[in-house]
Amino acid sequence: MRQEAIEDLNAVEDLLVEPLSNGWRGSELNDAVIEAYNRGLDGFGRIQSHGYSSEDDDDIEPEAAPTAHPVDRSNRVLASGEPVPDDQSHTALKPSGQQQDYVVLAESERHKGYVRRYRDAYRHLKCGKITTMSRAIAETYARDPSFYTGTFCSTCCGHFPIGEDGEFVWYEMDGTTGPKVGT
Repeated sequence: MRQEAIEDLNAVEDLLVEPLSNGWRGSELNDAVIEAYNRGLDGFGRIQSHGYSSEDDDDIEPEAAPTAHPVDRSNRVLASGEPVPDDQSHTALKPSGQQQDYVVLAESERHKGYVRRYRDAYRHLKCGKITTMSRAIAETYARDPSFYTGTFCSTCCGHFPIGEDGEFVWYEMDGTTGPKVGT
């Protein structure tokens, strides 16, 4: 059984190495990592194919579930890279209805790891139209889904609530609807 587990680990590694070596980024890489994870690992980072489990070995202690790095919400900047102004002037609205700039988690904080899939488009349930967002905002959502309390609809030209009772759902690249934005 150990040999089968090693072969499974090599298969998972192959699924990860190809996307990385081909320079995949963003959602393609994220999808490849998720696929590799779902194919070969359980929730504790153990190989789970061919009926092998670390529980088969009395001398191996089960591993603890991996813990996510806590989010430091004080480590934030504007999407433009500028510091967040104390006077909140970045929240002034443009003629389009968007703010002058948006607060995001700093790049170093976003790159500590996502807790949700990277997505950069959502559908407003009120009008049915899709809005896309900048990479920095999308990465902030992926790192900390509840960072924001509302988001912008480019069709309605306004900001509306997100979360369980919110007005937006993620738009998946295959055209299907994902979970509510902010959950």
